[in-house]
Amino acid sequence: GQHFLYTVVSAKPEISGIYVGSLDSKERKRILASLLKAAFVPPDHVLFVPSNVAMTVAASNAGVPDTLMAQQFDAKRLEVVGDPFPIAEVRVNFGNSAAGFAVSDGRVLAYRANAVDRVLQWHDRTGKPIGTVDVPGAWESAVISPDLQRLAVLKRDGAVGDLWILDQARGTSTRF
Repeated sequence: GQHFLYTVVSAKPEISGIYVGSLDSKERKRILASLLKAAFVPPDHVLFVPSNVAMTVAASNAGVPDTLMAQQFDAKRLEVVGDPFPIAEVRVNFGNSAAGFAVSDGRVLAYRANAVDRVLQWHDRTGKPIGTVDVPGAWESAVISPDLQRLAVLKRDGAVGDLWILDQARGTSTRF
């Protein structure tokens, strides 16, 4: 209840990593060498994607596949214990430390699967699909316009990408 996880990225590899901090003191402790986010899963596990500085530089912003791992966490000693074990293949983006997963307080895990071709869909307010947007592709980071008619989205091609504007009303996609 008084501790939190956070990521430190530094030019010095021995400083970079996942840390546990305290709300009521300046106490902090490095628990993992990963440069990507981690999440605590009650009562006693941490989820993370292993990484290091060399992987980060090599992968750039490519959105590469990697393995989501879990490891037991001792909350009294504030450290991971035992060996990590795999949970799922996820898509990561080293450019913004996004590890492609989230976990709720109710221990429900959501993750971005290792899929290159994603289908973008429009849904009504009840969640019913009402149409697809363009063709399947390596879409990410979508932002919808205030009038709900257009979508700005990044389309990856390997390590690089372009911004596209997808117009629902016209049924067009334009490289921006």
